Amino acid sequence: MKWGNIVITGKKEGKDGKLSLTGELKPEDKDFKKTKKLTWITEDPNTNVEIEIWELGHIIAKRVVEEGDDIT
Repeated sequence: MKWGNIVITGKKEGKDGKLSLTGELKPEDKDFKKTKKLTWITEDPNTNVEIEIWELGHIIAKRVVEEGDDIT
């Protein structure tokens, strides 16, 4: 974070669908407001784990919880 901006200089898509980008770091360019953001996770079997995401609905259905309300 806050390394500076990176100018993407190349893009390569493999037959397996994986995308590879190359770029040039511009550490002096600190104007982050007008740049697109990119986040990545490295592919490392020692640190990556599979997760299961559960999306739940609203736990409390009342807009304002008042004293004495049973929310259990």
